[in-house]
Order: sequence, then structure tokens, then C-alpha cells
Amino acid sequence: MTFKPSTSPGPRASEGRRTLLGLVWASLAFLTFGLAVPFLLAHAAYRLRSRAQAIAVAVYCAVWAGVLGFRATLAGVPTGDWRWSVAAAVWLFGLWVGGTFHVLLLRDRMFRDGR
Repeated sequence: MTFKPSTSPGPRASEGRRTLLGLVWASLAFLTFGLAVPFLLAHAAYRLRSRAQAIAVAVYCAVWAGVLGFRATLAGVPTGDWRWSVAAAVWLFGLWVGGTFHVLLLRDRMFRDGR
């Protein structure tokens, strides 16, 4: 009788892969300056079957539409004006940083149990 090692990864390797995949998935929100947040959350809402995440997707999309609409009204306004600062702050802290934090919080739920 000979011993033949298994070619399938062990539980530790699988856990490491899930962790790496989760970090890559979550980092997309930061690397795309928050543009991917609605898509990542929509994926999470579908996969987790979460109504709360679906509502979050709608909120992020509404804020994105608001920021882009507000930005379009600032076409003739000098960039040093306070309205540009407000639009940039909402985008930067609400959508980019806030969205990245939100996706990072979901990472463990998304990539546990071999999903």
C-alpha cells in the first residue's frame, strides 16, 4: 500500500486564498476612488441576500447622482469656491473612504465558508 498525497489544497490554503481574494475584492473600492462601490455592494447584496445592502446600493447611487449633478452645475464657478469643496468632501469622504470602509466591513461575510 502506497501513500498518495492529495492534490487538493488543505483547509489552511483554502482559508488563505479566501482571505487574499477578500482583500483584493475590498481594495477595489479604494483603488477605483469609490467608483466601484455601488457595484461591489450590489454583488454583496445579491450574494448575501441582504435587503440592507440593496438599500445601501440605492443610497450610494443616489449620492453619486447628486454629486455628479451638483458638479455639473458648477461649470462656470471657480474651483476655489466653497461649493467645489463641498462636492469634493462628499465624494472623498462619503463615497470613497466611506464606501471602502463599508466594503471592508462586508469582506468577512462575503468570503467565509468557501463562498
